[in-house]
Amino acid sequence: ILNMGNPLISIVIPIYNGAWCVGRCLDSIYSQGLQPETFEVICVDDCSTDDTRQVLGEYAAKYLNLTICKHVVNKRQGGGRNTGIKAACGDYVVFIDCDDCFADGALLKLAALLRENMILDVVMYDFQSIDVAHDNKLSSGCYVSRNSSEMMDGTAFLKSQEVSWYPWLYAFKRQFLVSNKITFAENVRFEDSDFVLKCIAKAKAIEYVPLIAVLYNIYEGQTSKISNDTHKIIELFEATERVKLLAEEELKINKEAVDVILRHHYFKYKINTLRYLWRLPVRDIFRVLKRYRPHVPCRDRLLAFCARHPVVFGCCVVAGKPFFPLLRKLYLIKRGR
Repeated sequence: ILNMGNPLISIVIPIYNGAWCVGRCLDSIYSQGLQPETFEVICVDDCSTDDTRQVLGEYAAKYLNLTICKHVVNKRQGGGRNTGIKAACGDYVVFIDCDDCFADGALLKLAALLRENMILDVVMYDFQSIDVAHDNKLSSGCYVSRNSSEMMDGTAFLKSQEVSWYPWLYAFKRQFLVSNKITFAENVRFEDSDFVLKCIAKAKAIEYVPLIAVLYNIYEGQTSKISNDTHKIIELFEATERVKLLAEEELKINKEAVDVILRHHYFKYKINTLRYLWRLPVRDIFRVLKRYRPHVPCRDRLLAFCARHPVVFGCCVVAGKPFFPLLRKLYLIKRGR
């Protein structure tokens, strides 16, 4: 008889049209060797139109610790993760995307670590990226963080550690999320960074462990690629705005963390401006610059000028737009890419 009342780990998988890949993700979980009562799997079907429900039903019939939640309205990944958190019973919540997998034995190691350190609000680990080619051959490269493995509070972690924006690189204590009312933005893309930064800023005990837990699969033409998609580019700026608002909220509570959160905001805004802004139609360039301005004062001259003179900056972008693709190509050639 399974004790499903209080497993150690709740694994939340938001899914939209994932029939082609979710089976492999679930197999990577159930082949770990964890005792069934140690974990639960919560699959959130975000109004899929393919055979996702059929595939999930087959797995639910086989594994008693798998729960299926179904949305009646599409809420994107943020909404799926929020639904998963509400349905979870575990001490810790772990996220994974349906087209990724867990590395062999990673959940066993993570479970052992969590059992020994139940005071931790957040645990960060690593991933291995996998390039999936057309001929199904895999080429991989490890991402190994340079972080210290000391336990510390969130403010110290922000100041001294390398922080990833991927929520699937962390285990979060469920009660910590509930008590602090931390949720993902719903119905948006790029909901990750503000959620992660808020969790770390509020954590009283957080630790990085040098464990490659997730296999991050990169597919040709995957939906996360930005390209020239106007909607995605605008949502990048919206996500950057949420990080800025988070910094303004923390200014009233935790002034020490604000400078670091703002550095994340500046980094995101500058990347979005240099890499994507010029790809927008002219009207959208001006709309973005007027509505989503970087936080000032700012030491970066480009961002400070952009914030104070959005129309002038927009005119410069429009005037230089024909030359940017060539400049970017030369830049990539110089970097050997």
